[in-house]
This record gives sequence, structure tokens and C-alpha cells, in this order.
Amino acid sequence: MPSKKIIELEKELERHRIKPPGSELASVLNKLAYAYLHSDPLKAKTCALESQELSVKLELPAEQAKSYRMLGMIDLEVGNFAEAMSYCRKSMEIYEKLGDRDGMATVHGTMAKTCKVQGMIDMALEHYHESLRRKQECGASEDDLALCYLNIGVCYGSLLRLDLAQSFYEYARKIWEKSDNRQQLSYLYHNIGCLYGEKKELDKAQEYFQKALDIMEDLGNKTGIANSLCNLGCLNKDLA
Repeated sequence: MPSKKIIELEKELERHRIKPPGSELASVLNKLAYAYLHSDPLKAKTCALESQELSVKLELPAEQAKSYRMLGMIDLEVGNFAEAMSYCRKSMEIYEKLGDRDGMATVHGTMAKTCKVQGMIDMALEHYHESLRRKQECGASEDDLALCYLNIGVCYGSLLRLDLAQSFYEYARKIWEKSDNRQQLSYLYHNIGCLYGEKKELDKAQEYFQKALDIMEDLGNKTGIANSLCNLGCLNKDLA
């Protein structure tokens, strides 16, 4: 069954289809593509391609850049990594011409994810750092910056550059604890627990896995609860 968001966007799309095509139609198509991204990538691609073609026809460069990035995200979702990077480069070229730093930041983020899932961690880090720099330049919210810090920390952790990973996790932790973003904190605490596990600081690892578990239980996240219990179980064996 389609989500409430998709149902609302489909209705909005139909309202715009009875009018002469304009920027509103291109925008709704991009939003609908994003809404369908995980549940129906084929439908998402149909919407993004229509938005891209309409944006070219109506000379709407900002929407065209969004369409190209959306197409990149869709190809990333289905594992077409070369195509994903190609679309991202097209999007980046437009954003650079527009001087849109926020747009450039989002594209760097998508390129970073594309590199990361392929195991190209050093290249992913370059894009994540560039995304962070652009977000800082355009005054992004602290929550957006915290997500960049988290992603950078994950990359450093995978390279076993643990002190660097810990420093970026700490930036994110301060922001999310201040805003009480419990969903993100649960994931962050899990990662911090793993980091302390790598450093063989098992008491600290246990502390953060327990923090993650407490939030997962409050949120009713069954998968998260299972993962946290598994991590705690393994730690208890090592501590015994």
C-alpha cells in the first residue's frame, strides 16, 4: 500500500497535469521520485526522467540538476554505480554554474555514498569532506552537519583510523544529545560501541551498546534491539 506521502504527491501531480506544464510539475515529479526511491525504483526513475526532460524543455536548470541527482540516487539504489556517478557529475556541473553550494553539497553526499558502497573509502571521504565544507559555507542546520560528521566517522572507522573516527563521532554526539535526536543517537552509540570494541576498551563499548539498546527499546526498533543484544552478548563473553 502506498505511503501517505506518496498518495498526497500523486494527487498533487494530477492537479498539475491539467495545467500547462511548468516548474511546479517538474518539482512534484522530483519529489515523487524521491518518495518512490526505496519502494519502487522503476517508478522513481520514470518520474525523474520526466522531470529532467521537462526541465530541459522549460529551461529550469535547478530542477534539471535535482532530476540528475535523483537519477543518480536511483541508480545507486539498484547498484548501477557507474551510471549513478555519471548522473551526479551532470548534476554537479549545473549546480556549479548556478553557484548553488547547497546543491553541490547534496551531490557530493550522493557521490560519497556511491564510492562507499563500492569500498572506495578514501574517495568517499573526499566527497564527504567536500559536502561538509559546502554545508558549512551555506549555513546548514546542525543536524545536517552532524550527519556529515557521522558519515565521515564511519569511513575513518572502516579504515581503522580510530582516533579520527572518534573525533567526528564526538562532534555528532554533542549535536544530537543537545537536540535529543534519539533515532540518530541510537545508531551513533552503536558505532561508538564498535569503535571502543576495536580499541579493546570493552567497558566503554558495553556502556555505549547499552545506551543504544535503551533507545532502541523505547523506539520499538526490533532489528536494532536484536543487534544491540547480540553486541552485548559478545562483549559479555569477552568480559567474563
